[in-house]
Amino acid sequence: MVPMRMYFHMDWTDYILFKDWVPTSAETYVLSLVAVFLAAVASTWLRALRTVFEALQWTKHHSNGMYHAKLLSVNACRGLLVTVTAGLDYLLMLVAMTYNVGLFVAVIVGLGVGTVVFGHWGRTPPKPRMPNDCCDEREAPFLPPPQQEEQCH
Repeated sequence: MVPMRMYFHMDWTDYILFKDWVPTSAETYVLSLVAVFLAAVASTWLRALRTVFEALQWTKHHSNGMYHAKLLSVNACRGLLVTVTAGLDYLLMLVAMTYNVGLFVAVIVGLGVGTVVFGHWGRTPPKPRMPNDCCDEREAPFLPPPQQEEQCH
């Protein structure tokens, strides 16, 4: 029986989410670290994918007045992405709660690497401002720029 230690430790024999997922050698521990790292990267990818989805749906449906007509299908897709992402994030939290230093670091580094790789998805860079520009500065940070600029007052 593998003990559950409630303090940070460096042993590699810990339950990882399931009764049968216990590394039995250094090699299986390294493979577990890689799997946890990839799961953390996937979590970040899913969040970035949702940002892209939101931007595409806004551009596609809001520009032609169909946004409210498609709201249920958009929310169903949004709900699926949130459910999968939240489930994966909670599983990663449980992995971190093993207090295994290697697994904890694999989660944190995976989230960081995922942010470096996917952090820009769905985001538009700010538009350069001209010195005499008097238009409204309100812009949603995750949406593509408006099709037509508002007129200055």
